[in-house]
Amino acid sequence: MNTWKQFSLDDRAKIREEYKKVWHKLTQGERLDPYAIWPHNWYLYMSPIERNVWQDIRFYGQSFYPQVPIGNFFVDFANVASRIIIEADGKEYHQDKAKDEARDHQLKLLGWTVYRVDGRDTFPELDVLQEEWNHQELSEDEQEMRFEEFLNAGSSQALIMRLRGVV
Repeated sequence: MNTWKQFSLDDRAKIREEYKKVWHKLTQGERLDPYAIWPHNWYLYMSPIERNVWQDIRFYGQSFYPQVPIGNFFVDFANVASRIIIEADGKEYHQDKAKDEARDHQLKLLGWTVYRVDGRDTFPELDVLQEEWNHQELSEDEQEMRFEEFLNAGSSQALIMRLRGVV
């Protein structure tokens, strides 16, 4: 059983209309409060995996917005100005890899770059890893090497940190 609310068709229509009102500002890179776009608590509508990614996005100060309508789709998170999408893939909703690939292909044809984060990769925390490294008494060079490994891993935190230089 889901522990989050599902968007109704009426909710989706309202969200689409609200994004239409601010689309030009978002394409220009203007930072808007995502809670002003749709004045409900996005968090209540996010799966636990999406919540983890959303926390990473907010913590690192990135300009991604939740549930962005693009073409016929709603994507989990998008930076409209940079045309970057982050999809948080939980096992419940992303069992059909061919369907996801076809969707990604359609979004790419519209000029978007799609990043997918596997649900299990949204839970590692950088601070926990750093604490482990500190207990191991690693040299600065070893810590730097571990940090580079972390950035190249598939976690949502690593992805958001890599995108800091892009968006």
